[in-house]
Amino acid sequence: MNNGNILLVDVGNTSTCVAFHNKRSLSSVVRIDTNLCSKSVVRNIIKKKMKGARIAIGVLCSVVPRVNHIWIKELKRITNKNPLVVNYKMNIGVKLDYPKPQSIGADRLANVCAVVEKYGYPVIVADFGTAVTFDVVNAECAFIGGVIAPGLRMMTDYMADRTALLPRIVLNGSVRRIGHNTKEAMKIGAIIGYRGLVHEITQYIIKHNMIGEPKLVATGGLAETVLKNYCVKYLVDRTLTLRGLYRIYQLNNKQ
Repeated sequence: MNNGNILLVDVGNTSTCVAFHNKRSLSSVVRIDTNLCSKSVVRNIIKKKMKGARIAIGVLCSVVPRVNHIWIKELKRITNKNPLVVNYKMNIGVKLDYPKPQSIGADRLANVCAVVEKYGYPVIVADFGTAVTFDVVNAECAFIGGVIAPGLRMMTDYMADRTALLPRIVLNGSVRRIGHNTKEAMKIGAIIGYRGLVHEITQYIIKHNMIGEPKLVATGGLAETVLKNYCVKYLVDRTLTLRGLYRIYQLNNKQ
């Protein structure tokens, strides 16, 4: 077994999360803009997080191929080992009952790995990122597929980009009963309308896939904003993907 911290890196389209795992718990979770992931920025982030600590190996999960080489090179430089780059050929503790498993995003693999370990199955895990993904593990512990829809921020940014007068809006915080200005009206439409999307997709999955009464787990940057005071009881787990990376490391570490 490797001695030292495991450096976990989850590269998403909008943001990148970096954290340590000391074989007991996650620590020092940092979120940065993925567009800023240059060689110098990545090296500086790793240096600041290390603070003299030893890193045994890096685990990388990425849906942005253009920055992969930067993270792989820097993780190898500080550990003298190739990082574990998550892919469908690895043991994730879940059977992949899927026609083209190579097309499954690495973040989705990490999510189903973590959710099954902590919450069991059948389960639906929703990840509220740039897009929102709903991934399904059935009663036989098999990943059978999912649903992908536009993310909430993508929808509101598109409205601002494609209209002359509608502004960009801040999505966090509570919503009013009725909008008294354009931004308030847009925020209500976005968040309450998005809850309708989540509800309908969730019910559609349950109705058409014979998975009984699955547990409902959510993660991602906007999960709490969308699901606050929401009638469908998703349990929000903010570090699910990162814990999935560590679990994949455990399942595939040969030392």
